[in-house]
Amino acid sequence: MIAMAALDQTVLTHGSTAALLAARIGGLLLAAPVYSSRTIPMRVRATVLVVLTMALLPSVTTVTVTPTPVRFAIETGIGVMIGLLASLYIAGATGAGDLLATQMGLSAATVLNPVSGASVPILGQFAQLLALTIVLSLGGHIVMLEALSDSLAIAPLASPVVMDEGLRGLVEVAGRVFVIALRFAAPVIAVLLVGNVVLGVLGRAAPQMNLLMVAFPVQIGVGLFALAAAIPIIGMMMGGWAFDFSDDFEHLMNLLRGA
Repeated sequence: MIAMAALDQTVLTHGSTAALLAARIGGLLLAAPVYSSRTIPMRVRATVLVVLTMALLPSVTTVTVTPTPVRFAIETGIGVMIGLLASLYIAGATGAGDLLATQMGLSAATVLNPVSGASVPILGQFAQLLALTIVLSLGGHIVMLEALSDSLAIAPLASPVVMDEGLRGLVEVAGRVFVIALRFAAPVIAVLLVGNVVLGVLGRAAPQMNLLMVAFPVQIGVGLFALAAAIPIIGMMMGGWAFDFSDDFEHLMNLLRGA
C-alpha cells in the first residue's frame, strides 16, 4: 500500500509538472509569430506542443504543490507574454506598412492575410511578410524556443511572479517598437511629402492640368520607388532583432520576478 501511494504521488507530481509546462508552451504557441499562424493545422500545433513538453520536461524543476486553475492561467500568461514580445516587432512592421498604404493611397487595396486570416492593406501584408522572412532567416523560431527554455530557469514553474510588472514592461516594449516602425516609414513618408509639394506647385503653375488624374499614379509610383530604396535600410535595422529580443526578454523576466 505504501509503495502504491508513493507511486501515485510520483505520477501526480510529474503529471502536474508536465501540465504546467504544457500550459506555458501552449501560451507561446498561441502568440508567437510563425507558430500562431492559422496556416499551420491544429494537429501540427498539438504535436509540436507534445514534443516540446517531452523535450523540456527532464530539465524542469519538479512541481511539489498541486496546481490550481489560477496557476495554469499564470503559466499560460507567461508563455503568451514571451510570444507577444516577439510578435510586437512583426506588428510594428505591419503598422508601418499600413501607414505607408494610407499615405500612398493604397489603403483600399486589401488582400487576405494568410497569417492572421484578416483583410489588410497590401503594403501592410508585404511589410509583415518581409519582417517574418528576416526573423526566420535570423533563426527567430529557434530564438523564441530558447527564450522559453531560459524562462523555465529564470522563473521556474509554480514560482511566484509579478504579472502586473510584466504587463507594464510589455507595454513599454510595444511603445518603443512602434516608434521604430514609424522610423521605418519616415523616409518614404518624407519622399511622398516632397512629391505632394511638387504636385501642388505644378497645380498652381498649370491650372488647366487635371491634378487629380496625375497625382494618384505619381504618388503611388514615387512611394513604391522610395519603399524599394528603403528596403535595404529596413533589413539592416531588422538585422538586430535577435539581440533586441534577447534584451527585452531579459528585462521582461526580471520584471516578472520582481527584480
